[in-house]
Amino acid sequence: MPANPKNKIWPPSTFASASADGPPKLSEGRPKHEVRRRIKFWFPVFICMGLIFFASSIRQENIVFLFSFQDVVFHTLAYLILAVFFARALKNTNPNIAALQILIFTIVFGVAYGLSDEFHQSFVSGRSVSGFDVFMDGAGSVFGGLLYQWLR
Repeated sequence: MPANPKNKIWPPSTFASASADGPPKLSEGRPKHEVRRRIKFWFPVFICMGLIFFASSIRQENIVFLFSFQDVVFHTLAYLILAVFFARALKNTNPNIAALQILIFTIVFGVAYGLSDEFHQSFVSGRSVSGFDVFMDGAGSVFGGLLYQWLR
């Protein structure tokens, strides 16, 4: 008995490799070039996140003093770089996304990661949670998001 097109659960228009028989098989997933593209743009984001996490794990007594307000400068620069990578990855893996959406998502992501970073620091000897650090993380995210918009 032929399938009734009105009762299809998986319409072919939803999936590139879908058929009337059901959803695509796992082996029929994204093309390799698409996976490589996603890795190319998101890998730097995860590397930057890992470096921030590592820096937050350093005990207070092991941090070398270089100059006054280095904490403010480092927070702002680290999150500016993270924001540029995040905005770049977002744009290049979601080509139809609007510039304002990229900026908003970048800022929200930066502040959320800054909050999680401060939570992580609360478990590190000699380190403490600072709302001002989260504010500077957010400022770096704003600057990074705007810088990305300006550069592209």
